[in-house]
Amino acid sequence: MTGQRLRMARAARDAASTQVARGQALHELSLAAYDAYVETGRLDLMDEAVAAAEAGLRATPAADAEAYSDRANDFGWMLRQRYDDRRDEGDLWRAVSALRTAVRRTPDGHLEWPGRAMNLANALTELYERIDAGQLLDEAIGLLEEAVRRSPPNAPDHGSLLSALSRTLRTRYGGVGSRTDLERSVHLDELALAAIPPRHPDRVVLLGNAANGLSHLSTSRDASWRRAVTLWREAYELGLEQQPVVALTFCLNWLHSALARKAAADATDAAAFAQRALDRLVAVQQSRGEQEVWLRYATSLPSLAAQVYVEAGDPERAVLAVEHARATLLAATLARTDRGNAPTFSQLREIAGRDGPLVYLVPSSRAMALIVGAAGVSVLPLPKLTEEAVESAVKNLYGRYNRRRADIEGWRKAFDDVTRWLWTAAMGPLLGSLGAHRRVNLLPGGALALLPLHAAWEPAAGQTATGRRYASDNILIALQPNAKLLLRPPVPASAGARRLVAVAEPQPTSQRPLPFAVAEATAAVAAFPGTRPIIHKEATVERVIARIADADVIHFACHGQIKIDEPLAGGLILANDHLLTIGTVLDSRLAARLIVASACESAAIPPDLGDQAVNLAAALLQAGSHAVLATAFAVGDDTALVLATRFYAEWRAGAPGPQALRAAVTFLRDTTNAEKLRWVNELRGAKWPAAVTDPLSNMLALKRPAERSFAHPTEWAPFTWWGRHVGA
Repeated sequence: MTGQRLRMARAARDAASTQVARGQALHELSLAAYDAYVETGRLDLMDEAVAAAEAGLRATPAADAEAYSDRANDFGWMLRQRYDDRRDEGDLWRAVSALRTAVRRTPDGHLEWPGRAMNLANALTELYERIDAGQLLDEAIGLLEEAVRRSPPNAPDHGSLLSALSRTLRTRYGGVGSRTDLERSVHLDELALAAIPPRHPDRVVLLGNAANGLSHLSTSRDASWRRAVTLWREAYELGLEQQPVVALTFCLNWLHSALARKAAADATDAAAFAQRALDRLVAVQQSRGEQEVWLRYATSLPSLAAQVYVEAGDPERAVLAVEHARATLLAATLARTDRGNAPTFSQLREIAGRDGPLVYLVPSSRAMALIVGAAGVSVLPLPKLTEEAVESAVKNLYGRYNRRRADIEGWRKAFDDVTRWLWTAAMGPLLGSLGAHRRVNLLPGGALALLPLHAAWEPAAGQTATGRRYASDNILIALQPNAKLLLRPPVPASAGARRLVAVAEPQPTSQRPLPFAVAEATAAVAAFPGTRPIIHKEATVERVIARIADADVIHFACHGQIKIDEPLAGGLILANDHLLTIGTVLDSRLAARLIVASACESAAIPPDLGDQAVNLAAALLQAGSHAVLATAFAVGDDTALVLATRFYAEWRAGAPGPQALRAAVTFLRDTTNAEKLRWVNELRGAKWPAAVTDPLSNMLALKRPAERSFAHPTEWAPFTWWGRHVGA
């Protein structure tokens, strides 16, 4: 019904031939688009509603007081609703301005004055919550008291007025702490519910508001709390189909309140309900940016769900909830049609038995690691891994990273500080709990996915070449965007990698040159006799796509480009600045055993994304590759040349991928430049191509022989392993 109404409203707008008719048509369109937004949660419809409301108001003559005040009111409450979704403070200020105009131009005795005063009061209350100006809250309460006084008890919006006054009094209670305000708020909520029919659309909001109020009355699991749980449940059941945004909001409130009073067992349904509402909202959005709004809105859901299930004694459901959250954005953005078939817990146990434990790291006020092994799940508390601490570490690390060219020492110090903290807060306790396990799959969540967990370290003076022991020295680490990708059949052990495609330094491009990229690709080719790299002008999108379709191993030594709003449009920069996009790679349905993507920040995740790790490495796994060796930060192509050459030598000799990477990293990090030069001479003796050995020796000859030029983790830690522990 809303869809048909919206189509008719758009047609009426297009057909309007006069300014007055256009103003009326735009107003009707704004209402139709808003109602469609309420029903679906689609943010593009909210934007259409706001734009139409604003255009309709501009087309309305100021002399038409009735129409102007009506449309100013509608424009204002739509802006306020959009603020609730996107938290753009500009929308809230504009909402207050438009609603003040609507109230000011509405005569005192007008039937619509109470409703318009309520809308203004709601916006003022939210502005107070944003800027803490007490006079705004006083004005809001005054408006609502007067609106309730003027509204007959049988008026259609009388219940909404009572609920709005209740919420505003509860806001004052939160700031001033007057029990009188809270008790009156709860009483008003009961009156509001009694004043509105059971299936009325506004009842969803009233139910949730009443539950929120009751949850403040005590800190125990008393009658008020039980009543609140009943009302939240009813709000969800009524709101999921009619108002999924509201349903999600109140389920999050329910979770927070249950954890605060140690009543997790009363909120296990809330975790499942909230995830269903979020899934519904994400699925209907029309762009990645709109999906991101809802994923950011519910960014706390995975940790809340994990806490609730663990405290309720059901850690298996905690694992499944976090796994679902890890997979949501990747499936919605990249898989497109493959959003079902979530792994069961028994499947996760099978994966852990085959590939090593699955470790879901969940930062929160009650941070934890959920460790899935072949025998079940264990919970490791990580009290130092709070969301605030993780966010501080990300801010420190990426702030220095973005200024690294001007302050390399500041970048290195920040890296050292953050990775030392990661040992204390996460990796040290985790490695201690894993015991004899020699490999692990890490699934970090939220902003934690931005941090180099494998480079976490503890002092080891006199015990190692660098005086440190790193997490990756102790255990083979594979990163996973989610465990669902590991459900695919593994590579048969008997099927060796035979065909390699290497792409290096496409030209011409506007990117900085990569002097060692061709040598790096040649090192890859040397491990696979009978192939040659695709370089320079040969590296066109068409040629590369044709060659990689049936490759066992693919090596990219080129630049990449991340597009936050359209991840499918990001990818690798080939000749003539043409992009081999993630979307194109996904359509190629690769079956590669391994993709190496160096020198292009291919494992980088933009810091403003939500809980899901979406990067080129994750996309390549989704496209069909079994494993990806990628870079999380920019690296010098001299570093990439040494590491890639050593990696292929180790991998082709029989070491599984993560083990070969660790061996290559250890060599890169711990040997002196003189030792590396001796290794290059060994390569010459083994008939490695001069196109590899000459650049290596020329580069190393410029460095001081006794130094370890690649020892600092900013040199080697960018290299990360994603996916399966594949062999060559």
